[in-house]
Amino acid sequence: MIRLAVFAILVGMASLAHAEILELEGTIKSVDAPKREITIGRKTLDVAKKCRITIDGKELGIEDLKPDQEATVEYDSELEVAKSITVGDDKAGDDAVARDMKALQGEWEAVEAEFNGEAWDRIAVRKLNRLIRIKGNSFHEEKLLNGKTVGVDGKFEINPKTKAFDFVGKVTGSNNAFEYVGIYEFDGDKLKLCCRANTDGNATRPKNFKSDTQKPNWSHYYVYKRLEE
Repeated sequence: MIRLAVFAILVGMASLAHAEILELEGTIKSVDAPKREITIGRKTLDVAKKCRITIDGKELGIEDLKPDQEATVEYDSELEVAKSITVGDDKAGDDAVARDMKALQGEWEAVEAEFNGEAWDRIAVRKLNRLIRIKGNSFHEEKLLNGKTVGVDGKFEINPKTKAFDFVGKVTGSNNAFEYVGIYEFDGDKLKLCCRANTDGNATRPKNFKSDTQKPNWSHYYVYKRLEE
């Protein structure tokens, strides 16, 4: 029985690792606010408690969603759970960019890390002392490697609708440019960033918050916590 239980847990973990965030566009057919369910076209999804619901540029609740509204939904393909729902004209686009850019500003400290498919323990993460500072669309990163502080500086762009995070920069003091394609997500006072180096110019954007072993376009995933000002 114990072996079966362990096997079931491992299968479940493997299944979650392959979950993807997909996008669905269509007309809302029904909304069940008490059950937190929404039907778009022929697909019925649970609505996560932390699901970001934006209607005409304003963050609202599930009770504000109505049948016949045109919506764009990002959802977890494995769990069939909506992560974000956008209704209406995306002037929201500009408003959402401003909102997320504002939320990104400041200094963040890495509290979890995963590199090329391998998770780091907390001691290793603390020793790395990885920090990022964001001001406007300027991005500064620093970390400890072999007792020395290594920095990276550059610029980034985001797309709140797809959660895309694109960065172009260089190692501080170097002329060697590089770029990342990635995704981002806010989780309370934490920021998730999963990025892939575009080493050969053909990097594919990560589809979920997990690194992998692709080469030469290596990937990393970090969870950052905002530092108090």
